[in-house]
Amino acid sequence: MLSAMNASRAQASTRELATVLKTLNTATTEAESPNQSLQLFFDQCLAKVIERWGDVTKRIVYFIGMYHSGVYAKGELYSFIYMVASVVPDKDDSPYKCQLVSLPSTIDVVIGLLCLEDEQDRKPVAMRMSPGHMCSILDLFVGCASSTTGLTNMAGRLASLDGRNRRKFLGAVSGRLEDISERLQDRANLNAGVSDFYNLLAPFCAMATKGPMISFGLCRVLQKATPILSSLTNEAIQH
Repeated sequence: MLSAMNASRAQASTRELATVLKTLNTATTEAESPNQSLQLFFDQCLAKVIERWGDVTKRIVYFIGMYHSGVYAKGELYSFIYMVASVVPDKDDSPYKCQLVSLPSTIDVVIGLLCLEDEQDRKPVAMRMSPGHMCSILDLFVGCASSTTGLTNMAGRLASLDGRNRRKFLGAVSGRLEDISERLQDRANLNAGVSDFYNLLAPFCAMATKGPMISFGLCRVLQKATPILSSLTNEAIQH
């Protein structure tokens, strides 16, 4: 366990790394025209990150586990989300990002975030910039499965979970579907709710064709999702 001083330093360094990676990722992926020099610099940074990624993700998993202890504010979770989102590929064109999303430790961070729940009401922790925004955790989940490399490794990692962790994960997914269903009752949250529903369900639909996932428990997820999809369809027809 980290001491209070070491925990504070670890938080600060994690936050700083997240800021650097998010800035570079935004600059290289959202620019109107590609900047080869900047992309080369980002690739060099990612190569360095790969060398220490095991330590970084251990630190993140530790802080996720300490979420209810008050060691850090809820907003600190955004640093973890931004960091991982910045190093996973949305397509298979970055060897460094593909290598990072291939590591089980990367997927473990995403799983840990998905399984976070409120200690009081046991509802899933949703990270939204405002009530009408989609959940950043679910946005990260679908992002990890956006590339073939990410999807394959996500499926493989989930399939490798032992019985206890598999039940925990499926329970967390069911809880998030229930939370989305409740949010969809308020038309003000409709757009964000639909986005959350897609971001949670799309990876499972894509992983359904992967051999290791066939017996994972997808039927349970799809059974939970079917009434929500039916409700959304009826809503669309009526309006």
